[in-house]
Amino acid sequence: MVPITLLIKRDQPAGFFSNFLWVLNGLDRAEKSGRVPAIEMTAVTRPSSVVSVLLKRDQAAYDFERYFCLVGAKMQGHSEQSEFEILEQNQDIAGFMRTGTEYVGGVYRQSLRTTDWVQEVLQDVRTVLDLRGNDYVAVHSRYSDMRWTPSHPTPPNPGQVLDASVQEARRLGDKTIFISADNQKVIRNFQQSQNEGLEVLSLNYYSGKFADILRGDPNLSVLIEALILSESASFVHSVSSVSFAARVLRSDSNWTRVSFDCGTNSSRLPLAVLNVYRRSLMGAIGKSKCEVSIYDSK
Repeated sequence: MVPITLLIKRDQPAGFFSNFLWVLNGLDRAEKSGRVPAIEMTAVTRPSSVVSVLLKRDQAAYDFERYFCLVGAKMQGHSEQSEFEILEQNQDIAGFMRTGTEYVGGVYRQSLRTTDWVQEVLQDVRTVLDLRGNDYVAVHSRYSDMRWTPSHPTPPNPGQVLDASVQEARRLGDKTIFISADNQKVIRNFQQSQNEGLEVLSLNYYSGKFADILRGDPNLSVLIEALILSESASFVHSVSSVSFAARVLRSDSNWTRVSFDCGTNSSRLPLAVLNVYRRSLMGAIGKSKCEVSIYDSK
């Protein structure tokens, strides 16, 4: 009997971890349907900015297998004799995410692993930044490209996230905070908290042998950040594919998380942009507008 291969590919541009979840969903579907998975993401595109998505330009192509590889028997892929079925573009990634990070993490550990090259970069970054243990608080929130992007999560007040991060550091007795954010001003504001006796680090502090590669490769940078986030003692974050991926990449559930859910931007671009200016005039989103949840596990 000729095996049926589920070809996992994606033509539309999307963020790095959106593509990561796309692949995991495809691998899960292949497993459930008895198909042989084959990842064909050697020229997948990602937007270089939110504007590039809207204007359909400045999209950078990359090879998914530069960062992840299949494990075990799944390495065999497909042959010319296989019958093909292509993963549909309208697959429900949101529904897959709703199965929870324990389930999605199980699919990841069964099917994928980061390449040896990614692990080499990660270990050097952790060594140079002195993050070799897990006794630090990790922080992630997107600001610049999620303030007005239609149908994306609304970012919380940066000051509110900083307060929660400092509180977590003091609760745990840690003196280090690692922050991942897409806004350099926010990172600088966090680093000013060092006068409170805390050391605030970011990937900007890394000056090791892979520094130039990281600066030129946003995919690698966000993957390294997510791996560092996943290995922390406590994780303070807003809603995004990056924070979800960090939870998927973590191998155990013994973890404290402080999660900010501030709702979702309008699906209509004019209203989404208008709300940004409204929030700017009225002040950043306050505590009453965000649901803050504290979890003692995943």
